[in-house]
Amino acid sequence: MIRRFTIRGFKRFERETAIDLDPVTVLVGANNSGKSTILEALTLFQYCVETARRANGNGRGNERNGRIDLARRSVSPDQFGVLPVAEPTDLSPNGRTISGKEQQSIELRAEYDNGAEIAFTLKLSYNRFSITPRSSGDVTEAVHQRDIRLIPVFSGFLPREEYLTLPARQERMRLQRHGEMVRNLLWELRERDEARWKTLIELLGELFPESVLRIGFDVDFDRFINAAYRDRALTRELDVVVTGSGFHQALQILVSVLTPGARVLLLDEPDAHLHARLQEQLMGIMVRLARDEQAQFILATHSPQLLSAAPEGSIRVCRDGKVVPLDLGPGQFRLLEDLGAPYRLDLSVRLWEANEIENYLLDVGALAGALHRQAAAKGVEREWRRCEDAFVDALRSLVDEQRERVRQAVATRIQNDDRSLALSTAIGQADAFLRQAWEEPTRWCDAKEVFRRLRAWLQERGLPLRIVDAEIIDAMAAVPDDVRKVLRELQRIANPRAARSRTASTSRASRA
Repeated sequence: MIRRFTIRGFKRFERETAIDLDPVTVLVGANNSGKSTILEALTLFQYCVETARRANGNGRGNERNGRIDLARRSVSPDQFGVLPVAEPTDLSPNGRTISGKEQQSIELRAEYDNGAEIAFTLKLSYNRFSITPRSSGDVTEAVHQRDIRLIPVFSGFLPREEYLTLPARQERMRLQRHGEMVRNLLWELRERDEARWKTLIELLGELFPESVLRIGFDVDFDRFINAAYRDRALTRELDVVVTGSGFHQALQILVSVLTPGARVLLLDEPDAHLHARLQEQLMGIMVRLARDEQAQFILATHSPQLLSAAPEGSIRVCRDGKVVPLDLGPGQFRLLEDLGAPYRLDLSVRLWEANEIENYLLDVGALAGALHRQAAAKGVEREWRRCEDAFVDALRSLVDEQRERVRQAVATRIQNDDRSLALSTAIGQADAFLRQAWEEPTRWCDAKEVFRRLRAWLQERGLPLRIVDAEIIDAMAAVPDDVRKVLRELQRIANPRAARSRTASTSRASRA
């Protein structure tokens, strides 16, 4: 297993960045934060291993006391198909290979759980990449048994799939064209590895009960591989291409994972096309395969379901060119909110219980108190007092109007979690849930919509008042301290200039 991977000078990781890895590691972060770049760097590392190994007769020519040497190699950009780019310089930070008078290089280093270490330096010179390896410890297992395989998001299967030789399959896999050879991989598993074929069928049955998959092919007579599918909705077998994108996504992932030849599996957005229940089940399957097959999974995702099902301590946050373990510090709460709170992390706590962060601001007393202070400061206190009761009634009415919308949303979520439920059953469960939950309706409504309409209400009555998050927070009395800190941090991150100004004003007032 790779226990630590270090990147320097590759795309957005200009400075040295180390990522601690577990049997299952989940990379999370905003778009363009570096998640996919880490997977690409690991893919590039595998290419370097294969290139240096080929230069040394696949490691057989210079074995010394059981140790394998990796040889230096030079390749042209057209041979460098592992990461297609418009220009070779696109792999370097800001597209530059020269900084000042120094030539910049890409540095990749993997440290393994047996103490071995393999590193590569890549430099672009005279339009060729030089790949210089360094190693220490016993790298035999790392070179021969720890291949890294990237499994991309499902993008479609071929209508018909010809039988491919092993080199042709390896080429498509290297180019991440898994959808063009999924039937070949299925046939290979069934013919060459009965135990893993059985595991595949069991896992598909776990995710898609009553599904049946059958492979038909005779290497001496057939040109195309037949992959027939049937379930309780189909009266006869049809080709697997007719199934839904969720089944295609799960099938591509599982067959690529179980096909021999790789122990480190990279998955980019494995939640694509899968509903919430399947995402959670998929995470459970990866945890089991990591344990039973000694595989290692590194995945990039935005999915709250995968995060909530991830093993404790497995989540790494990509932010500001760094990769750090997830903690509950306020600096990371904006990221969690962006991912779609609420959801449970595997930390035995719920970060917040309301539907959205803004729901905490629908505190009637705090909202009215904040507007009262603002009205007094602007000299319209009398006008506000005349409207205050009507404002509170409008707030409660806007919240109550959303009960049916919340009811439908809860029923939809229940059906997504259990596709076997009829709509009437899901509605009944939603009603039972709301009989208790609607005691605090401000936690469940669409708070953004309520605030939008409240602002319009104030404007229609000519009141020069603004609903300001920070002022509501200051007026709160019953909100727990940890939630108050979260809200303050979210407000600061969302508008750092206003937060600095407000902090400075508070500081000046305290000194006065």
